Amino acid sequence: MDGGVCQPTAAGRLTIEDSLMRAMGAPERVGLDGTDLFIQPWERRWGDPQYSRLVSFPPHPRHDLYAYADFLAALGIEARLEPWRLHAGGSALSPGEPFMVISDQASNGVKRWPLERFLQVAEELATARGWKVVAVGWPEARAMPEGVIDLRGKTDGAELPRLLGDARFILTNDSGPLHLGLALGKPTVAVGGGGMPERYYPYPASCQATVAVVEQRPPCAGCGWHCKHRVADSGVASCIDGVDPDRVLGVAQDLLQRMGV
Repeated sequence: MDGGVCQPTAAGRLTIEDSLMRAMGAPERVGLDGTDLFIQPWERRWGDPQYSRLVSFPPHPRHDLYAYADFLAALGIEARLEPWRLHAGGSALSPGEPFMVISDQASNGVKRWPLERFLQVAEELATARGWKVVAVGWPEARAMPEGVIDLRGKTDGAELPRLLGDARFILTNDSGPLHLGLALGKPTVAVGGGGMPERYYPYPASCQATVAVVEQRPPCAGCGWHCKHRVADSGVASCIDGVDPDRVLGVAQDLLQRMGV
Protein backbone atom coordinates (compact mmCIF):
# COMPACT_ATOMS: atom_id res chain seq x y z
CA MET A 1 0.00 0.00 0.00
CA ASP A 2 1.54 3.30 -1.12
CA GLY A 3 1.37 5.98 1.56
CA GLY A 4 -0.91 4.01 3.85
CA VAL A 5 -0.98 2.01 7.05
CA CYS A 6 -2.85 -1.14 8.06
CA GLN A 7 -4.31 -2.13 11.41
CA PRO A 8 -5.45 -5.77 11.18
CA THR A 9 -6.01 -6.61 14.85
CA ALA A 10 -9.49 -7.52 15.99
CA ALA A 11 -9.21 -5.67 19.30
CA GLY A 12 -9.64 -2.19 17.84
CA ARG A 13 -9.20 -0.42 21.18
CA LEU A 14 -9.58 3.34 21.24
CA THR A 15 -6.48 4.06 23.31
CA ILE A 16 -4.15 1.79 21.32
CA GLU A 17 -5.05 0.83 17.75
CA ASP A 18 -7.36 3.76 16.97
CA SER A 19 -5.04 6.30 18.59
CA LEU A 20 -2.09 4.96 16.60
CA MET A 21 -4.03 5.40 13.38
CA ARG A 22 -4.70 9.01 14.28
CA ALA A 23 -1.05 9.60 15.16
CA MET A 24 0.16 8.11 11.87
CA GLY A 25 -1.66 10.70 9.79
CA ALA A 26 -1.28 8.60 6.64
CA PRO A 27 -3.56 9.37 3.67
CA GLU A 28 -4.91 5.80 3.65
CA ARG A 29 -5.61 4.03 6.93
CA VAL A 30 -7.22 0.59 6.67
CA GLY A 31 -8.32 -1.42 9.69
CA LEU A 32 -10.62 -4.16 10.97
CA ASP A 33 -13.74 -2.77 12.62
CA GLY A 34 -13.08 -5.28 15.40
CA THR A 35 -15.13 -6.83 18.14
CA ASP A 36 -17.33 -5.04 20.67
CA LEU A 37 -15.64 -6.91 23.52
CA PHE A 38 -12.97 -4.23 23.87
CA ILE A 39 -14.64 -0.99 22.82
CA GLN A 40 -17.76 0.91 23.81
CA PRO A 41 -20.20 2.51 21.32
CA TRP A 42 -19.10 6.04 22.32
CA GLU A 43 -15.47 5.04 21.69
CA ARG A 44 -16.39 3.81 18.21
CA ARG A 45 -17.89 7.19 17.38
CA TRP A 46 -14.49 8.74 18.00
CA GLY A 47 -12.28 5.88 16.81
CA ASP A 48 -13.89 4.77 13.53
CA PRO A 49 -13.35 8.12 11.76
CA GLN A 50 -9.60 7.67 12.27
CA TYR A 51 -9.70 5.16 9.41
CA SER A 52 -10.19 5.85 5.74
CA ARG A 53 -11.56 2.33 5.30
CA LEU A 54 -12.83 -0.31 7.75
CA VAL A 55 -13.10 -4.01 6.92
CA SER A 56 -15.92 -5.83 8.73
CA PHE A 57 -14.95 -8.36 11.38
CA PRO A 58 -16.50 -11.76 10.55
CA PRO A 59 -19.75 -12.65 12.32
CA HIS A 60 -19.35 -14.62 15.54
CA PRO A 61 -18.51 -17.42 16.03
CA ARG A 62 -15.63 -17.71 13.56
CA HIS A 63 -11.92 -18.20 14.00
CA ASP A 64 -9.72 -15.10 13.68
CA LEU A 65 -8.06 -16.65 10.64
CA TYR A 66 -11.20 -15.76 8.69
CA ALA A 67 -11.00 -12.17 9.89
CA TYR A 68 -7.43 -11.84 8.69
CA ALA A 69 -8.28 -13.55 5.40
CA ASP A 70 -11.09 -11.04 4.83
CA PHE A 71 -8.73 -8.20 5.70
CA LEU A 72 -6.12 -9.39 3.21
CA ALA A 73 -8.81 -9.84 0.55
CA ALA A 74 -9.82 -6.20 1.05
CA LEU A 75 -6.21 -5.31 0.24
CA GLY A 76 -6.26 -7.47 -2.88
CA ILE A 77 -4.27 -10.33 -1.35
CA GLU A 78 -5.54 -13.92 -1.50
CA ALA A 79 -5.19 -15.89 1.75
CA ARG A 80 -5.33 -19.68 1.97
CA LEU A 81 -6.79 -21.11 5.17
CA GLU A 82 -4.39 -23.97 5.68
CA PRO A 83 -1.38 -24.52 7.96
CA TRP A 84 1.51 -22.17 7.31
CA ARG A 85 4.67 -23.96 8.31
CA LEU A 86 7.45 -22.06 9.99
CA HIS A 87 10.85 -23.71 9.68
CA ALA A 88 12.90 -23.32 12.83
CA GLY A 89 15.56 -25.28 14.63
CA GLY A 90 18.80 -25.05 16.55
CA SER A 91 18.05 -24.74 20.24
CA ALA A 92 20.56 -24.10 23.02
CA LEU A 93 20.18 -27.66 24.35
CA SER A 94 22.56 -30.46 23.48
CA PRO A 95 22.15 -31.59 19.87
CA GLY A 96 19.57 -34.34 19.61
CA GLU A 97 18.60 -34.17 23.28
CA PRO A 98 14.83 -34.82 23.39
CA PHE A 99 12.74 -32.33 25.32
CA MET A 100 9.25 -30.90 25.66
CA VAL A 101 8.28 -27.29 26.37
CA ILE A 102 5.80 -25.94 28.88
CA SER A 103 4.48 -22.37 28.91
CA ASP A 104 2.12 -21.57 31.77
CA GLN A 105 1.88 -17.85 31.03
CA ALA A 106 -0.69 -15.79 29.17
CA SER A 107 -1.46 -12.16 28.43
CA ASN A 108 -4.30 -12.24 30.96
CA GLY A 109 -3.82 -13.81 34.39
CA VAL A 110 -7.33 -15.27 34.46
CA LYS A 111 -6.29 -17.56 31.57
CA ARG A 112 -3.36 -19.14 33.41
CA TRP A 113 -3.85 -22.79 34.26
CA PRO A 114 -1.90 -23.38 37.51
CA LEU A 115 1.81 -24.12 37.06
CA GLU A 116 1.58 -27.16 39.34
CA ARG A 117 -0.75 -28.83 36.87
CA PHE A 118 1.55 -28.11 33.94
CA LEU A 119 4.39 -29.71 35.89
CA GLN A 120 2.21 -32.70 36.82
CA VAL A 121 1.34 -33.44 33.19
CA ALA A 122 4.88 -32.71 31.99
CA GLU A 123 6.39 -35.11 34.53
CA GLU A 124 4.13 -37.94 33.37
CA LEU A 125 4.94 -37.38 29.70
CA ALA A 126 8.65 -36.67 30.10
CA THR A 127 9.33 -39.58 32.45
CA ALA A 128 7.59 -42.06 30.16
CA ARG A 129 9.54 -40.85 27.10
CA GLY A 130 12.89 -39.86 28.55
CA TRP A 131 12.45 -36.18 27.74
CA LYS A 132 13.81 -33.10 29.43
CA VAL A 133 11.27 -30.42 30.43
CA VAL A 134 11.96 -26.83 29.37
CA ALA A 135 9.96 -23.86 30.71
CA VAL A 136 9.57 -20.69 28.64
CA GLY A 137 7.89 -17.34 29.20
CA TRP A 138 8.76 -14.11 30.93
CA PRO A 139 10.99 -14.16 34.02
CA GLU A 140 9.36 -14.81 37.38
CA ALA A 141 10.70 -14.89 40.93
CA ARG A 142 9.18 -18.30 41.59
CA ALA A 143 11.76 -20.97 40.85
CA MET A 144 11.09 -24.06 38.78
CA PRO A 145 11.58 -27.42 40.50
CA GLU A 146 14.88 -29.24 40.15
CA GLY A 147 15.24 -30.97 36.82
CA VAL A 148 13.23 -28.42 34.82
CA ILE A 149 15.37 -26.30 32.49
CA ASP A 150 14.25 -22.74 33.18
CA LEU A 151 14.52 -20.55 30.07
CA ARG A 152 11.92 -18.02 31.19
CA GLY A 153 13.11 -14.59 30.15
CA LYS A 154 15.94 -16.12 28.09
CA THR A 155 14.25 -16.62 24.72
CA ASP A 156 13.52 -13.64 22.51
CA GLY A 157 11.20 -13.45 19.50
CA ALA A 158 13.71 -15.23 17.27
CA GLU A 159 14.97 -17.81 19.77
CA LEU A 160 11.57 -19.02 20.95
CA PRO A 161 10.49 -20.40 17.54
CA ARG A 162 13.88 -22.11 17.19
CA LEU A 163 13.45 -23.72 20.59
CA LEU A 164 9.88 -24.81 19.88
CA GLY A 165 11.03 -26.11 16.50
CA ASP A 166 13.34 -28.59 18.23
CA ALA A 167 10.82 -29.66 20.90
CA ARG A 168 9.08 -33.03 20.76
CA PHE A 169 5.92 -31.61 22.33
CA ILE A 170 4.48 -28.27 23.51
CA LEU A 171 2.11 -27.82 26.46
CA THR A 172 0.76 -24.31 26.87
CA ASN A 173 -2.07 -22.04 27.82
CA ASP A 174 -4.19 -20.32 25.18
CA SER A 175 -1.24 -18.11 24.22
CA GLY A 176 1.50 -17.54 21.65
CA PRO A 177 3.17 -20.98 21.86
CA LEU A 178 -0.13 -22.59 20.83
CA HIS A 179 -0.11 -20.71 17.53
CA LEU A 180 3.64 -21.13 17.02
CA GLY A 181 3.23 -24.84 17.65
CA LEU A 182 0.70 -25.04 14.83
CA ALA A 183 2.97 -23.04 12.51
CA LEU A 184 5.86 -25.37 13.31
CA GLY A 185 3.81 -28.52 12.85
CA LYS A 186 4.61 -29.64 16.40
CA PRO A 187 2.35 -31.74 18.64
CA THR A 188 0.77 -29.03 20.80
CA VAL A 189 -1.83 -29.19 23.55
CA ALA A 190 -3.28 -26.05 25.13
CA VAL A 191 -5.62 -25.39 28.03
CA GLY A 192 -8.50 -23.12 27.09
CA GLY A 193 -11.63 -21.62 28.61
CA GLY A 194 -14.68 -19.60 27.71
CA GLY A 195 -13.35 -16.07 27.31
CA MET A 196 -13.41 -15.87 23.51
CA PRO A 197 -14.92 -19.07 22.13
CA GLU A 198 -14.21 -19.88 18.48
CA ARG A 199 -11.89 -16.91 17.86
CA TYR A 200 -8.59 -18.64 18.59
CA TYR A 201 -9.58 -22.30 18.73
CA PRO A 202 -10.55 -24.73 17.50
CA TYR A 203 -8.65 -24.03 14.32
CA PRO A 204 -10.34 -24.73 10.98
CA ALA A 205 -10.41 -28.45 10.18
CA SER A 206 -7.51 -28.22 7.73
CA CYS A 207 -5.23 -26.97 10.54
CA GLN A 208 -6.11 -29.31 13.39
CA ALA A 209 -3.85 -32.30 12.76
CA THR A 210 -1.11 -31.26 15.20
CA VAL A 211 -2.94 -29.23 17.86
CA ALA A 212 -5.57 -29.93 20.50
CA VAL A 213 -7.20 -27.61 23.02
CA VAL A 214 -8.60 -28.98 26.26
CA GLU A 215 -11.32 -26.59 27.33
CA GLN A 216 -14.25 -26.11 29.63
CA ARG A 217 -16.86 -23.85 28.06
CA PRO A 218 -19.35 -22.54 30.65
CA PRO A 219 -22.75 -20.86 30.07
CA CYS A 220 -21.06 -17.47 30.54
CA ALA A 221 -18.66 -18.08 27.61
CA GLY A 222 -17.93 -15.03 25.50
CA CYS A 223 -17.04 -12.71 28.37
CA GLY A 224 -13.81 -11.50 26.72
CA TRP A 225 -12.03 -12.63 29.90
CA HIS A 226 -13.89 -10.05 31.98
CA CYS A 227 -14.45 -12.94 34.36
CA LYS A 228 -17.02 -12.76 37.16
CA HIS A 229 -16.22 -16.27 38.39
CA ARG A 230 -12.60 -16.17 39.47
CA VAL A 231 -11.09 -18.62 41.91
CA ALA A 232 -10.54 -16.63 45.10
CA ASP A 233 -6.96 -17.64 45.92
CA SER A 234 -5.43 -17.63 42.43
CA GLY A 235 -7.54 -15.16 40.45
CA VAL A 236 -7.82 -17.75 37.67
CA ALA A 237 -11.12 -18.05 35.80
CA SER A 238 -13.20 -20.96 37.07
CA CYS A 239 -13.48 -22.40 33.55
CA ILE A 240 -9.67 -22.61 33.38
CA ASP A 241 -9.29 -23.89 36.93
CA GLY A 242 -11.84 -26.60 36.20
CA VAL A 243 -9.74 -28.29 33.50
CA ASP A 244 -8.55 -31.60 34.95
CA PRO A 245 -4.84 -32.56 34.56
CA ASP A 246 -5.73 -36.19 33.82
CA ARG A 247 -7.87 -35.02 30.93
CA VAL A 248 -5.02 -32.90 29.56
CA LEU A 249 -2.64 -35.85 29.93
CA GLY A 250 -5.01 -38.14 28.07
CA VAL A 251 -5.44 -35.70 25.18
CA ALA A 252 -1.65 -35.25 24.99
CA GLN A 253 -1.03 -39.00 24.93
CA ASP A 254 -3.64 -39.52 22.22
CA LEU A 255 -2.16 -36.73 20.09
CA LEU A 256 1.39 -38.02 20.47
CA GLN A 257 0.29 -41.55 19.58
CA ARG A 258 -1.61 -40.31 16.54
CA MET A 259 1.46 -38.38 15.36
CA GLY A 260 3.84 -41.24 16.07
CA VAL A 261 5.92 -39.32 18.62
